[in-house]
Amino acid sequence: MRQYLLPVVAIASSVIIACASQTSQPSKPSQPKYPISDAQEVFDAFTEIDASTSVGINFSKYADKVIAIKTALEKYKATGKAKPEVLPLFEKALDGHIAAVSYWQCDIKHSSITYKAECQDKEFQNLISIYPAIAEQKSVKAVIDEHRANGGSGSITMGFDQQGILTLIWLKARLPILDAREAFLEDAK
Repeated sequence: MRQYLLPVVAIASSVIIACASQTSQPSKPSQPKYPISDAQEVFDAFTEIDASTSVGINFSKYADKVIAIKTALEKYKATGKAKPEVLPLFEKALDGHIAAVSYWQCDIKHSSITYKAECQDKEFQNLISIYPAIAEQKSVKAVIDEHRANGGSGSITMGFDQQGILTLIWLKARLPILDAREAFLEDAK
């Protein structure tokens, strides 16, 4: 009987030692399912355009930077590892920059004040569909209300400073990127 008891005790103690050694090993911190490093190129492209618009940029360079953002975003989506909740945020910011290109292009494309104003009004309406809160700002709301009171005649954007509109777009485009960064930081907690 003792012959059978000794191997059982040996096996049991081996199992106990193995279990104890496994539990005492520090566990590796779990990696987030969607690491921020996968989206770094997109964040870098947005950071670059933000820095450029802060110090002044010409139309051609701005349009090139918007294309770079779009390319980085498409590449991020193609990885199959894109964080689902940040994609709409990236896209909303990109849509804002595309709207800025379109709005700015009206000034370049049209020499006639009338055609330029019509083009900018159309692009401004597109901008409001992307960022509805713009239409609720007191000064903008007053101009839109006056435009409606006049039966829709005249230009909405004629009284606006073009650089002011572009700056407003650029500021609005930064907000979704901040939210995207926050979403990645939440995963790191």
